[in-house]
Amino acid sequence: MEEIFDSWNSLYTGHPALLHKDEVEIIEQDNQALFTNLSFKVEEALSIPSRELDAFDFWSAISKKNCDGAVLVKRDFDLFDLVLVEMKSSFETETIYEAKEQIIHSLPKINILLNTIDCYSKIKIRKSYGIVVSLSPTDERLDWIKGQSMLPRSQWGNNTCGLTLFLDRYMNVNSSNWKMNPTLLPNNFDIYYYDSTGAKMTIELPV
Repeated sequence: MEEIFDSWNSLYTGHPALLHKDEVEIIEQDNQALFTNLSFKVEEALSIPSRELDAFDFWSAISKKNCDGAVLVKRDFDLFDLVLVEMKSSFETETIYEAKEQIIHSLPKINILLNTIDCYSKIKIRKSYGIVVSLSPTDERLDWIKGQSMLPRSQWGNNTCGLTLFLDRYMNVNSSNWKMNPTLLPNNFDIYYYDSTGAKMTIELPV
């Protein structure tokens, strides 16, 4: 991990990655945000904050907004997970859909950047996945969600993503229609959802 950390910071001077032991904390950069901090336990990890991803604008033709952070989490000696995090300050199905899209658009970008580092080829990515966190729905929204949950999912329409993530806490995304090299954007990957009653939250990563 230290080799990747050193190589990134040497290659991308001025846009540093962060090295973590025991815990990673992702901090929302928007000063107006109501949900601001997500933490999770790790053995060892490297994170690239949103403000550093924003500096690389070659992807702006496809997406002008990155996710809040990308984290390379060590699972074994040379086995890693690539985790993309997006945090939202409210639960609306449109907002959750936007979070999913930010993760999808950010994944190829971070893969391109990581693959420019010579030592990155020495490790194996076990899987890539996204984490979406938002403040918990209001009581009014919970009543609406309860009503929607009684309908066939085929009738959810544009609310499908948000409702699926809230009710199932997980969804599998099929991105094969992008026709992109799967080393940059896997044809299938998972997104997990968590909601919080406060501005900060600590979670356990999926196994």
